[in-house]
Amino acid sequence: MFIENELKIKLEKKEFEFLKSFTDKQPVVQVNHYFDTLPVLSMMIRIREKNGLFALQFKKRNSFSDGVINSVEKGIQVDEAFFREAVKNGLDKNFVNNCLGCKFDKDLKYLGYAVTERIKFDLFGFQVELDKTTAEGQSDFELEFEGDDEDILKLKKRLEENGIKLVASQPKFQRFLTIRGLI
Repeated sequence: MFIENELKIKLEKKEFEFLKSFTDKQPVVQVNHYFDTLPVLSMMIRIREKNGLFALQFKKRNSFSDGVINSVEKGIQVDEAFFREAVKNGLDKNFVNNCLGCKFDKDLKYLGYAVTERIKFDLFGFQVELDKTTAEGQSDFELEFEGDDEDILKLKKRLEENGIKLVASQPKFQRFLTIRGLI
């Protein structure tokens, strides 16, 4: 389990393309498969598929302020057979609660997936992640940066100096639920 302090900035496509011009790295594709934790929006269960590997992950948001999300994240590796069974039949609450330290009171139904094309690179001296996420044919763009409050403030200043509007981005799970019409 680890605690994450993450800046999430929503980007317009032109801002995304501008920031992407600072690197020649190619994106890595990851697919987030989401499970139903509603009505609670501060907790999320997903299976992340990346480079042929699968991880069952729990994320609980502690706070969200000025584009910075503080959350606790925990996960375990699972195999493809587990993944396929979870997509078909959902996740058993007891298994999830025992493995990830959650307290869900219902089994978790599979909701669908979002595909993220992520580029990790150094921007203005900070290791950032530039994401294009697509769900149900709709794409959005964001910049993510994990760091302490001081580094987050420095990066925000550099972004503003380069014409990037500091619009807070909602968590990917929340955006997925909105696209699906579930919230």
